[in-house]
Amino acid sequence: MFTDSFLVQKGKTCRVSLILAGFFIFFSLMACSTEDRGRTISQFRFDSLSINGFINETDKTILAVVPPGTDITSLVPKISHEGESIRPESQVEQDFSNPVVYKVKAESGQTGSYTVTVAVSDIPVMLLNTPESVPVTSTEEWVSESTYSLIDSSGTETAGETKIKGRGFSTWNFMPKKPYSLKLSEKAGFFGMPEDKRWALLANYADKTLLRNEVALKLGREMLQNMSWSPDSEQVVLYFNSEYQGVYQLTEQIKIDGDRVDIESIEDFDPSIDDYKNFGYLLEVDERMDEEFYFTTTQGVIFTCKDPDEDLENVFDLIVADVQEAEDAIYSPGFADTTDGYAKYIDTDSFIDWYLANEITKNRDAIFFSSCYMYFDPADKKYHMGPIWDFDISLGNIYYDGCDITDGFYIKNAKWISRLFQDTAFAGKVKSRWNEKRTDIYTLLGFIDDRAAEMNSSQTYNFYKWDILNTWVWPNKIVTGSYEGEIDYLKSWLENRLDWLDSQYQ
Repeated sequence: MFTDSFLVQKGKTCRVSLILAGFFIFFSLMACSTEDRGRTISQFRFDSLSINGFINETDKTILAVVPPGTDITSLVPKISHEGESIRPESQVEQDFSNPVVYKVKAESGQTGSYTVTVAVSDIPVMLLNTPESVPVTSTEEWVSESTYSLIDSSGTETAGETKIKGRGFSTWNFMPKKPYSLKLSEKAGFFGMPEDKRWALLANYADKTLLRNEVALKLGREMLQNMSWSPDSEQVVLYFNSEYQGVYQLTEQIKIDGDRVDIESIEDFDPSIDDYKNFGYLLEVDERMDEEFYFTTTQGVIFTCKDPDEDLENVFDLIVADVQEAEDAIYSPGFADTTDGYAKYIDTDSFIDWYLANEITKNRDAIFFSSCYMYFDPADKKYHMGPIWDFDISLGNIYYDGCDITDGFYIKNAKWISRLFQDTAFAGKVKSRWNEKRTDIYTLLGFIDDRAAEMNSSQTYNFYKWDILNTWVWPNKIVTGSYEGEIDYLKSWLENRLDWLDSQYQ
């Protein structure tokens, strides 16, 4: 039996041993860290391209994705390292047709090796740079005097000045791969899209196919055209302040403009001489209420004023009253009357196409929660639904609210929409529109295959930077472990969804 004094002495001995062991581990780690620094590459850069290679210290590799048209047989890297020497040498022309091993020699004589891979991008490359590499930290404040450069698949460069800020809510606040808004100093058109100053760069972090937004926008732009305009886009590789960021979607920003939402803006309204109904405005259903001007209808729908979004004091009450008048007509006893019912206030065809785009994709946020756009067109004095937006957590990429299940209606339960379906004429038009466009809509399955093949190498490098294919990311339904698995799941989900809808509408 142990005495109390022995236990005390033993406890002291154990504590001393633990302390000594801790010192040993600490100094061992410090020694290893010092040795590693002596054998470490801290920067690998191509000054001629204004890009840095992405350094992965875990497997001692460096990746540089260079713009289309780059001759990788004679690039000159500028290398910063902690060692005594490096071979091959820094700032010496090198052929990167195959991976090149660089060895850093420390003063101790030990060496560290890095395998450098230089890949010519299979999609266009965009470079954004802020003055003195100032970070973008806000979705409200623009970073001015920034620059952009876009090198397309032919190697042609478009460049200019821009302002940059963050964009989005969940994607900006909770995800490491950040989306951005651009306001160019001069209008520019990319990939055949009309010239404009406003563009968005979508990160699509939670969507491991990187394609859900593009698929949905194609659905609206080419198949459900009664919304009059849906944004166009192109996949690009993004470098931000010379650092590789992966694959982004360069997209037309939703706004009032002749080549986008083509209406006369109410910002030009002069109350002393004009009738305000000769001017239009863009609204968004958004329960986050993240605009200066917003209101709630009697049915509980929260609208924000999106464009214009300021200086609306003279017309805000008029907008609120007009939207409420339209909602009252939708919920009135005689709402189905073709003369004095809802058809007097809304463009039915745009509502049907908006509904189908969001029902096909089972877009959770489109149940009149957020990113649901509607505009007043002074040409016909009616409200039009659209443009469509924000589909990264649609098409089965979500685990809740039943939006992962391919069966069942969802958007049909949204405010306004559920009421419209109580009109048999409206429901009949939805069915007719489906049967008119169903063959075209099924071609989206082939588009997914083609698009995934076109960006095969760029997606590989994206997930080298963002190593999440084996990781659950909110709000993923499944984790497939591979890009091919993600594409297969997207196609299978969409095909089953279309088949179910077809069974309802045939």
